[in-house]
Amino acid sequence: MWKKSAILLFLLSCVLCARAESGDDGIYSLYDFDSPCRNVPPPVGYEVCYISHYGRHGARYITSESEYDVLAAVLDGASLTPSGIRIRTFFDSVYPDLKGRAGQLSPVGEAQQRNLAARLADDFPSFIEGGCTVSAVSSDAPRCIRSMECFLEGLPELLPGSSATAACDTALVPILRSSPVRKLDTDSLFTARFDMRAFYARLFTDADAAMSLADPVLFIRSLWYFRNHLACVGLEKTPVWDGVFTPGEDAILSALDDEKFSFQCGWSWPENVARAWPLLKLFIDEADEALRSLGRQVRLRFGHDGTLLPLAALLGAGPFDASSFDSSQCPMAANLRWVFAKDGNGSCLVKIQYNESDVSPWMPWPEFRESCLEKIDWACRELASPSLQRSVDESNTPLNPLFSGHRGLQPFGPENSFASFEAAGRERMWAMETDFQMTSDSVVICMHDATLDRTTAGSGKVREHTFREVSIMEVEGVNSSASVTRRYNYDSLSPRQKRIPSMEDYFRICRRDGMVPFIELKEDDGIIAAMNLAIEKYGLTGRCIVSSGKIELLKAYRESGGTERIHLIFARAKDIEPLLRLGNAALAFDFRNLDEEINIECGDNVIHSLRELVDYCHRLGLRVCFRAVDTPEAAAKSLDLGIDYMPTNNMWKL
Repeated sequence: MWKKSAILLFLLSCVLCARAESGDDGIYSLYDFDSPCRNVPPPVGYEVCYISHYGRHGARYITSESEYDVLAAVLDGASLTPSGIRIRTFFDSVYPDLKGRAGQLSPVGEAQQRNLAARLADDFPSFIEGGCTVSAVSSDAPRCIRSMECFLEGLPELLPGSSATAACDTALVPILRSSPVRKLDTDSLFTARFDMRAFYARLFTDADAAMSLADPVLFIRSLWYFRNHLACVGLEKTPVWDGVFTPGEDAILSALDDEKFSFQCGWSWPENVARAWPLLKLFIDEADEALRSLGRQVRLRFGHDGTLLPLAALLGAGPFDASSFDSSQCPMAANLRWVFAKDGNGSCLVKIQYNESDVSPWMPWPEFRESCLEKIDWACRELASPSLQRSVDESNTPLNPLFSGHRGLQPFGPENSFASFEAAGRERMWAMETDFQMTSDSVVICMHDATLDRTTAGSGKVREHTFREVSIMEVEGVNSSASVTRRYNYDSLSPRQKRIPSMEDYFRICRRDGMVPFIELKEDDGIIAAMNLAIEKYGLTGRCIVSSGKIELLKAYRESGGTERIHLIFARAKDIEPLLRLGNAALAFDFRNLDEEINIECGDNVIHSLRELVDYCHRLGLRVCFRAVDTPEAAAKSLDLGIDYMPTNNMWKL
């Protein structure tokens, strides 16, 4: 009996063997024909009978003619430094051969597809003996149609006695070329991370004049893609490109591409993975039909990375079963195959290959088929189900207590760890609070302190470490308050549960589990821009609370265009008027004793009790809470006082 655990172990053992990439050019990476692959033959008594294939088109010219045009306009219209002159000279020398070909399959791409056809025969020599039936279909993009033609051009001499048909089936185009349910615009994150003026100063004598000629974001990205796509069109990256982009700038642009593709094609936005279910269903239906036939068959489909990636993610096949991925892992001409084998009794096995290399063991087809149908059921539910997201405007009542987990749900894990975050979602907390810090390479992580010393075995400022360095650190058995009643054994937590979530992980968990994100800002330094983009990215606009102990940061958030509810920590009476001016506001007063008598002047009013203070704020349209509510008694008293939500280190239910 095939077990899912066996598949997982197999994937871990062989995923790195897949022909995944041949460089660092992201979406323009070339297929690596030299990397070793794994192609385990079927068990004794079984013969390959059917191959089902989906392939990305081969190497192409740059996506849009506008990318060539903006480079020509700026390089011709601005005054250049020596470095800029070298780039313009190179561009002018190749532009005439590139102009008018944007989006087309290049000669390199044509050769890739012919090579893949030859390797199909090499990989399955016994399969082609005696001939087989080959049918191919592509999306309506010319580069995909040409990829299909080039693949088939190599087959007649390789598959003697075979027959081949090809078509661009308009009925299948929506399946072969599916679009993201939700797209991601990374321009605002680009401007927050990338020093455009420093970049322009290296190429232009007058940076301001050059930046006025065209959108600087479009120019910089077009130049980066232009450099990266040179190998795709048979050109070399000559030394003129040395130093045009610094290593840090390259890393920023590459990370932005990965974030975009992880969102639009991967698990950062599950609906974008779920959209691949019609293609998965097509694989199943066409396999059922082929397996009923007595002849050997090859089914080829040609499309795009934007469809191949979510299919691989939905299957958990290849390097795309994680929450994020490297876009160069889907090079030009990337492909995914199901390979089927039968024995004399009609028993059928199947395995998955990614870039010609096994990423699964041989599996019984009926059981694998059933697991695929379960994935399709999940996908349909994901696309059809209404949001379970909690609202910032819910009422705090004994039947619906609004607990906000402080740095996660700490009874079940260290503060700001995957363990405490996922426990908060599991226990259906109304909200989850965290703090943001930024790494040296501009990735936002969830950590209270500006330094690593208290909560990890690391040392120094978060700002002095890269995200890669921080991401492998473990949060030690640290909780934010002595009031936390620990219900976990630290040693029993997995390494992942002990690790530090990124901002992306935090929003992903909040959205998945329906919690209100309750964010504390300690500094800006680009964090606000990154946060604003992530809130929009995860569809959480109007569903978050942005807090800080510094009213200046809340003002900066409003000035950035942020519209979420703001929350001032440890507020005083003098803060009420500024908060009212900022709008959609809440505040927390620092009262430890909820029975405390007070004497506070609020405008023309003198307030003598906490209940009066709460009522006064409510009349002004402000929401109110006090310090962390860590006992049932404090929760009951808070509800009696009419506060709007209850931050807590220890509670999740009454």
